[in-house]
Amino acid sequence: MKSFKKYYNVLSVNESPASDAYEIAVAKVINSWISDNGKAIRPKVPSTFPDVKVAKDGQDVWVEVKMNHTDPLAHPRFYYKDGKWNSNNKTPIGKTLVDILNSDKQSLQFISDLKEFLKNGNTTKEYKDLDKIYIPASAPGLKDPNAVAKEDMAAFLKTRPNKYVYHNSNINLNTLVRDHWENKGDPVGSAPVKYIQTGDDLFIINKNDNPLNIKGLPEFDASSCDLTIRVSIRTKFYETLATPKIKKIKKPSKYSFKPGSTKDLPIT
Repeated sequence: MKSFKKYYNVLSVNESPASDAYEIAVAKVINSWISDNGKAIRPKVPSTFPDVKVAKDGQDVWVEVKMNHTDPLAHPRFYYKDGKWNSNNKTPIGKTLVDILNSDKQSLQFISDLKEFLKNGNTTKEYKDLDKIYIPASAPGLKDPNAVAKEDMAAFLKTRPNKYVYHNSNINLNTLVRDHWENKGDPVGSAPVKYIQTGDDLFIINKNDNPLNIKGLPEFDASSCDLTIRVSIRTKFYETLATPKIKKIKKPSKYSFKPGSTKDLPIT
């Protein structure tokens, strides 16, 4: 088996490189592994795409890269309009989380509490019809006459113990995460994920879909996750976003493309 140290001397993990630089470094590690039989790059593509593209044997294979095990698995944003939550993220994870927001008692209570605050609070503007309040997904939406002003949302959040719209500290997202990555090519301008490099572990998304013919890779396990959907106040706007995170890697991988790893490169 190939040892990474024989091939590539890269950034130490202690240097905490920026995400893009780290993904470039991972691509260089993959290049040391495939040698002259292909090429891995961190392409300049929209954020809807996975991180590293491996061109090998006439096909493009995409690898998702997470610097740490606890990095969010996805970042869908949401908006509330006409009495219901929705999202511009049309991937499986976006659609499923919209269903949760529109049915779970936590998110329903959040809206109820917000309406009560806007009715009775010292707000920056008058909300004439609380059934038409609008929680936008981006700054331009704040211009809508029914939009909850940033200052009013910030004041409301200060009355609460946290900024959560929804939180589940132990949720099984296995099927959802797999569907999200395997179907990532469905939206215009994206591509499905076949492998994930997370922390110091390399996983396959679906053991029955192994285009690089890597042996002995465990499937990525998202059966124990923490899922938070919260409102975050930014400088000029606010947003409602989800941060699904792995709580624990149950079965580590023997292989890794992490820069500086002492683990072996995979076997084909």
